[in-house]
Amino acid sequence: MVMNAHLRTDNLEGAKTIHAKMVEMYPESRRTGAASLQFYNLLKADQQAAAKAGDAQEAEGILREMVRLLALGNRSTAKPSFANLRQESRHWITLENWPTAEIVLERITARYADLHSEDMVKYILPDLGHVLLAQKKVAEAHEVLLSLNQGSKKTG
Repeated sequence: MVMNAHLRTDNLEGAKTIHAKMVEMYPESRRTGAASLQFYNLLKADQQAAAKAGDAQEAEGILREMVRLLALGNRSTAKPSFANLRQESRHWITLENWPTAEIVLERITARYADLHSEDMVKYILPDLGHVLLAQKKVAEAHEVLLSLNQGSKKTG
């Protein structure tokens, strides 16, 4: 509640201080996760404004903070949403953090393959193949991408 009060009064530094204490004292708490997601949403506009202004370094710095917050939020809940996990994977890919992107994409696949089968084929598995290739994991990427090709032959 204190962090929310700081956010509502545009006291970003105060909110950051409270959030840091929450992460330090209660890293696995769902409330810490929820606070992290609130903070993430607040930073979206700042990141987009920096990118629009052409300040790539500032935009990347904010994106790094955003993905850290989103990852905290996703880890603190037993069932993170597909959308939040997908957004986290996109951020890691943008930042070219291939190993972390792989972990998140595999988490999405394990949790949501049946519920979001169309998204798996269109987005998740191609991204996973890309991430694996970026890490020079050619055999694993081949398996992932081959499964997509075989799936399209069955439906095509």
